[in-house]
Amino acid sequence: MLVLFLRVCLIFKQPHPHDLSALVILFSLVVLLIVRRNITRRVNHLIERIREIRRGRWEQRVDIVDHDEVSSLAKEFNLMSEELARSYSQLTEGLQEKLDLERERSYRSSGAIPG
Repeated sequence: MLVLFLRVCLIFKQPHPHDLSALVILFSLVVLLIVRRNITRRVNHLIERIREIRRGRWEQRVDIVDHDEVSSLAKEFNLMSEELARSYSQLTEGLQEKLDLERERSYRSSGAIPG
């Protein structure tokens, strides 16, 4: 688009400074919209994964594709998600062991299981 505009200007005459300013502003807006859309999409994807974890789906991870701030956030999210899954697993295993011990003690005290 920029190249086409410059070629047309050069065919007719030298571009006016106002024309170049408008072109730079237009080009900047297009770049801004592309960058904004890319960041917004990646952040929304991260938000979706966070909601999945809130629902108890601990296996959620985010793909890391770049080396920018959003990717750093995604990496930290993945580490947090792994730690949450590990902690939850340890808690449920500990609870199950405690319930098994309580059940066994209850049976022993009632005389159902010989001691």
